[in-house]
Amino acid sequence: LTAVTARANADWLRAFIADPARHRSGTAMPHVLANQEAADVEAVVHYLGALTPKKTAPPKKISHLNAELGKALYHTKGCVACHAPRADYAPPEGRPAAGEFSYGAAAFPALADKYDVATLAAFVRDPLATRPDGRMPRIEMEEQDARDIAAYLLGIAGSDGEAVPRLPAFAPDAALAKRGREVVTAARCAACHTLPSVPATQPIVLGRTTGGCVDETPAPG
Repeated sequence: LTAVTARANADWLRAFIADPARHRSGTAMPHVLANQEAADVEAVVHYLGALTPKKTAPPKKISHLNAELGKALYHTKGCVACHAPRADYAPPEGRPAAGEFSYGAAAFPALADKYDVATLAAFVRDPLATRPDGRMPRIEMEEQDARDIAAYLLGIAGSDGEAVPRLPAFAPDAALAKRGREVVTAARCAACHTLPSVPATQPIVLGRTTGGCVDETPAPG
């Protein structure tokens, strides 16, 4: 989670933490903070925002984008082995019928709410850099190819890479970050995440496999 607020919009992160399944269908993250006060969720965002490396590279200049090329790359590089092909793409041999799909497509989060071109391109090009145990593999591609795919997925029509919106900067508050660390410790977030200065948590043996935070709509409390 280091530098997560530099990779994902803090507003999206705030909403995701409060209700993971609503903002990322199929997520492995349970509703740990579903019944938490909004102020505590805000504190967690500030704690995560404080997890920054000592040295950060300046953002690279994006000279140009080609979403039309990105559309072709998205549908031919292998992305649609897991994600659904888009309705605006017509392969030369014709689109397969809905009944010909033998898998459930992996859903996207609200990409435009979470990423800008640079951050989505970085994830597309090397998802394992930030999710080493994630399900998305690394597909070898040029940096510009990843940017063009990101432009297509974000619906960017223009070609000027410097004119596209960037993620808003997030400045964590030290007092809120301290409270956020207390919240994530109590919520046992370290059972799944590696968090600085938060001791690792041993998994709890489930007494039952229904109810609690594993429910789609957890009961209050």
